[in-house]
Amino acid sequence: ARFEPTAAQVRETAHLAMVVAARLADGTEPADAELVRLARGLSDPRVRDILYALAVGAAAADAEALWAMMARVLPEPARPDVLVLLAFSAYARGDGPLAGIALEAALQLDPRHRMAAMLDSALQSGMRPEQIRGMALSGYRTAERLGVRLPPRLAFGQRAG
Repeated sequence: ARFEPTAAQVRETAHLAMVVAARLADGTEPADAELVRLARGLSDPRVRDILYALAVGAAAADAEALWAMMARVLPEPARPDVLVLLAFSAYARGDGPLAGIALEAALQLDPRHRMAAMLDSALQSGMRPEQIRGMALSGYRTAERLGVRLPPRLAFGQRAG
């Protein structure tokens, strides 16, 4: 049987990601135990949905820096989900080259990763970042349903701070 995290565990993982991202932005490296908890939490689609939403919010740059760091330090089996978070974040802000590199790496590690394949197809077909950002709405809905407070959404091209 597959482990199914409770709503409280999903909330805790999403909150941990935001806290760790903010601390990283202030120069504090995450503890190994925090990275393990985050990597494990990413196996739950509800957690991933919520974290995709960070790409269009006021803490987008902090979250993207965390995904980039995790993609460098996590062992290979744990990398695809975080690489896809990095790709989504880059794509949502209009950085197609970084999105493409992250998606290629994710698909090399897991050729059947559905979100990676979907984003790669969107990127290859020239879908605009504004359209991709709409996918984050699902994350906001999931967060609201589970009681997770996310940073406010920003319009495309709007910078936090």
